[in-house]
Amino acid sequence: MRAKDNRPIIGITMGDPSGVGPEIILKALMDKKLYEICVPVVIGDENIMNSARKIFSESESIPFIRLIQAPDQALGSPGTVELIPVSHLKEYSPGLPYVEAGKAMVSYIKKAVEMALNKDISAVVTCPINKYLMHKAGFKYDGHTPFIAHLAGSKDYVMMLAGERLKVTLVTIHVALKDVPSLITEQSVYKTIYITATALIRDFGINEPRIAVSALNPHAGERGLYGSEEEVILSAIEKAKKELKKQNYSVNIDGPFPADTIYYMAFKGRFDAVVSMYHDQGLIPLKLV
Repeated sequence: MRAKDNRPIIGITMGDPSGVGPEIILKALMDKKLYEICVPVVIGDENIMNSARKIFSESESIPFIRLIQAPDQALGSPGTVELIPVSHLKEYSPGLPYVEAGKAMVSYIKKAVEMALNKDISAVVTCPINKYLMHKAGFKYDGHTPFIAHLAGSKDYVMMLAGERLKVTLVTIHVALKDVPSLITEQSVYKTIYITATALIRDFGINEPRIAVSALNPHAGERGLYGSEEEVILSAIEKAKKELKKQNYSVNIDGPFPADTIYYMAFKGRFDAVVSMYHDQGLIPLKLV
């Protein structure tokens, strides 16, 4: 949904009430230029946001909190944080987690996704969450991605992190490193490549995307010397090439490449995205640049 002046309305979940989310939001919304391109609407807690305002010095232009009940009530005026209150927490303890905060985090995400699916907002931005607290409160998902997929009714989904010069997708997300090899299957790698390709075409306007697929093992396994997962990855690449060609997509897929070089090649413009086998393999180079 867009505001009357055609600016997109962006929902921002507050994240962990004990974490940096409230402070990040206030700091970000101090930038008046942000309001030139969108109407930010926070989904969270009035008490927590007002308490977070006290962290800043009086010399800073701290936005005021304005309560609204629906996104279309937002004015999008600089100097104001327009907030849809979902929780009513009494305790504000920065850095000191408590279970009620876990329940609140879940409710923020649910509300934001509900509004997005109803087209009340154009997109969702999520602040950091505390997965441990959420699990203590009965949450059964590994993080934002699978939970949002569940709420949206999507069985096939992939986490993509997109920077200006480097885009990364993950075959496995929040799992122990020791479990990664068993999760590298032809189907899981194929699905990630396929969704990456179609997303680059549909969402980024890249008509002929170039995708690099990372290996799992050092030196891409060195012909089986350091592991055989690369054979599975190669099989998935070939399957993806065939299926995408059947649907008349023009996609260049190459790999598996050793992980210690492929991200540099992609950053320099040789590829549009890198399919990574596990969380830190993909996120360390992305966050580094």
